Amino acid sequence: MNDFLRAFVDNKEIFEAVKAEVLKEFDLFDVDVDVFLNNNLQLGEVVRARVQGKELVKDAFRKMESYRTPVKEVDEVNPGR
Repeated sequence: MNDFLRAFVDNKEIFEAVKAEVLKEFDLFDVDVDVFLNNNLQLGEVVRARVQGKELVKDAFRKMESYRTPVKEVDEVNPGR
Protein backbone atom coordinates (compact mmCIF):
# COMPACT_ATOMS: atom_id res chain seq x y z
CA MET A 1 0.00 0.00 0.00
CA ASN A 2 2.84 2.39 0.81
CA ASP A 3 4.29 1.88 -2.68
CA PHE A 4 0.97 2.85 -4.23
CA LEU A 5 0.70 5.95 -2.05
CA ARG A 6 4.29 6.90 -2.84
CA ALA A 7 3.63 6.62 -6.59
CA PHE A 8 0.39 8.59 -6.25
CA VAL A 9 1.94 11.38 -4.18
CA ASP A 10 5.09 11.58 -6.29
CA ASN A 11 2.96 12.42 -9.33
CA LYS A 12 2.21 15.99 -8.24
CA GLU A 13 -0.20 16.80 -11.10
CA ILE A 14 -2.47 13.82 -10.42
CA PHE A 15 -2.22 14.32 -6.65
CA GLU A 16 -3.30 17.97 -6.89
CA ALA A 17 -6.08 17.17 -9.39
CA VAL A 18 -7.56 14.44 -7.17
CA LYS A 19 -7.24 16.66 -4.10
CA ALA A 20 -9.09 19.51 -5.86
CA GLU A 21 -11.89 17.20 -7.03
CA VAL A 22 -12.40 15.69 -3.58
CA LEU A 23 -12.39 19.08 -1.86
CA LYS A 24 -14.96 20.37 -4.36
CA GLU A 25 -17.47 17.95 -2.83
CA PHE A 26 -17.33 19.94 0.42
CA ASP A 27 -18.08 23.31 -1.18
CA LEU A 28 -20.50 25.35 0.92
CA PHE A 29 -22.06 26.91 -2.17
CA ASP A 30 -23.58 23.54 -3.10
CA VAL A 31 -25.82 23.44 -0.01
CA ASP A 32 -29.46 23.70 -1.05
CA VAL A 33 -30.64 26.37 1.38
CA ASP A 34 -34.26 26.14 0.22
CA VAL A 35 -34.57 22.70 1.81
CA PHE A 36 -33.68 24.17 5.21
CA LEU A 37 -35.79 27.36 5.15
CA ASN A 38 -37.81 26.28 8.17
CA ASN A 39 -35.06 24.55 10.08
CA ASN A 40 -31.93 26.54 10.86
CA LEU A 41 -30.64 23.77 13.12
CA GLN A 42 -30.42 21.30 10.25
CA LEU A 43 -28.79 23.91 8.02
CA GLY A 44 -26.18 24.55 10.70
CA GLU A 45 -25.53 20.82 11.05
CA VAL A 46 -24.99 20.44 7.30
CA VAL A 47 -22.66 23.44 7.13
CA ARG A 48 -20.67 22.27 10.16
CA ALA A 49 -20.40 18.75 8.74
CA ARG A 50 -19.08 20.08 5.43
CA VAL A 51 -16.52 22.31 7.12
CA GLN A 52 -15.34 19.52 9.42
CA GLY A 53 -15.27 17.04 6.56
CA LYS A 54 -13.22 19.40 4.42
CA GLU A 55 -10.67 19.81 7.21
CA LEU A 56 -10.45 16.04 7.70
CA VAL A 57 -9.84 15.54 3.97
CA LYS A 58 -7.15 18.23 3.97
CA ASP A 59 -5.46 16.50 6.92
CA ALA A 60 -5.60 13.17 5.08
CA PHE A 61 -3.91 14.68 2.03
CA ARG A 62 -1.25 16.27 4.26
CA LYS A 63 -0.55 12.86 5.79
CA MET A 64 -0.35 11.29 2.33
CA GLU A 65 2.29 13.85 1.38
CA SER A 66 4.56 12.30 4.02
CA TYR A 67 4.92 9.31 1.64
CA ARG A 68 6.53 11.52 -1.02
CA THR A 69 9.96 10.36 -2.11
CA PRO A 70 12.55 12.73 -0.64
CA VAL A 71 14.44 14.83 -3.14
CA LYS A 72 18.09 13.88 -3.25
CA GLU A 73 20.45 16.80 -2.95
CA VAL A 74 23.32 16.55 -5.40
CA ASP A 75 26.64 18.09 -4.44
CA GLU A 76 27.79 19.85 -7.53
CA VAL A 77 31.49 20.08 -7.98
CA ASN A 78 32.79 23.37 -9.21
CA PRO A 79 33.82 22.64 -12.83
CA GLY A 80 36.49 25.34 -12.59
CA ARG A 81 38.52 23.26 -10.18
